[in-house]
Amino acid sequence: MVLLKKGQSEVIGLVIIVLILIVVGLIFLKFYLSKENSNKESISNIKANNLVNAIKSVSICNNNMADAIIACCTKKEFCGKDACQLINEEINDILEKSLEEIVYFEAKQQNNLCLSINNDCQGISSTENLIRNQDGDAKIRVKICY
Repeated sequence: MVLLKKGQSEVIGLVIIVLILIVVGLIFLKFYLSKENSNKESISNIKANNLVNAIKSVSICNNNMADAIIACCTKKEFCGKDACQLINEEINDILEKSLEEIVYFEAKQQNNLCLSINNDCQGISSTENLIRNQDGDAKIRVKICY
C-alpha cells in the first residue's frame, strides 16, 4: 500500500469538498429555476381566469357578453347584428387593450366549437366557465399563448 504524504491527502479532501459543494449548488439552482417557472405559470393562469370573468361581464346593448355568446352559438342575432361578428369585434377590442400576450378565446356548446378568436396555441388556459340563459348554455375559456 502506498502511503500518501500529508499534503496529498489534504488536497484530495479539498477536491471532495469542492465537488460536494458543486453538486449541492446545482441541485439548489434546479429547484430555484423550477420555482420561478411555476410562479410564472400561476400568474398566467390567474390572468386567464380574470380575463374570462371580465369578458363574461362586459355589457353590450344593455345585455352582457354571456348572452351574446349564447346567441352566437345558437345562430341568432344580437342587437340587430350577427352575434358572432359582434362578439368577434368586441372581444378582439378587449384582448388588444387588456394583455400584451397573444390570447386565444373559444366558446363551445355541447362540446362543439361555436366561436374561436385567434389561433389555438400552446399556453396556459383558464378553467372552462359555464354561461347560461333562457336560450341555452355554453362553455368559454381563454388561453394565454407562450
